[in-house]
Amino acid sequence: MKLIYYELDFVACFNKGKTYSIVLESPIVFEKFLIDLYNHINKIEQPFAVYNDETEMDFAKCCEIVLTPFDITYNRREIQKKLFGEICNELAESEIINNLCDIHSEFLKILDNLKFLVRYDIEYEEEFNITDILKNYNVHIKDPTGRFVERIIEYMITLHSLLGKDFFIIANCDVYLDTDDYLYIEQCAAYYNLCVVFVRNRQLGLHNFEKEYIIDKDLCEIH
Repeated sequence: MKLIYYELDFVACFNKGKTYSIVLESPIVFEKFLIDLYNHINKIEQPFAVYNDETEMDFAKCCEIVLTPFDITYNRREIQKKLFGEICNELAESEIINNLCDIHSEFLKILDNLKFLVRYDIEYEEEFNITDILKNYNVHIKDPTGRFVERIIEYMITLHSLLGKDFFIIANCDVYLDTDDYLYIEQCAAYYNLCVVFVRNRQLGLHNFEKEYIIDKDLCEIH
């Protein structure tokens, strides 16, 4: 996997199952890099490119960026849509669907009786829709809990399973991690075949990364 950042003519090569580090020593460059990452993920502009061999990948689809602990949440439309799709597929092959149909029929009978209780000519949707039921009961994936390392690992595993994401960028979050935490993230990356890249503005002296790319304040690249 190859990441290209056009602003700096920067190219980094990654392998799945490994963890990497990118150090941008200039605060101005570091800030611009993160803003560009955010804008690309949110399809505002395209300052990056990701290639798998010679094939360009959809950066927004394959990559997830975490800038703060508050980014570790499933409260997003794409996650809800995918979750509901999986639930509907599972229900279609389960006996639970028959139970829901029976409950829906009973509920329609109650609504029919409601017509006699009000003086207005009311109508309602009679079609059975599982997605509407899930929305009405606010069915969602519970956000991860615990320490940052526990939440980020659970988050990566869930997004990999649900959305197929395998490229994770964790930026400016070293303050929430200790030495052992990097090992746990490295083990997670290896087990689930994920590529995890830490972006920071200074070296930490850690040696468990597959590779560390450094761009100093003079914009010189150091490996």
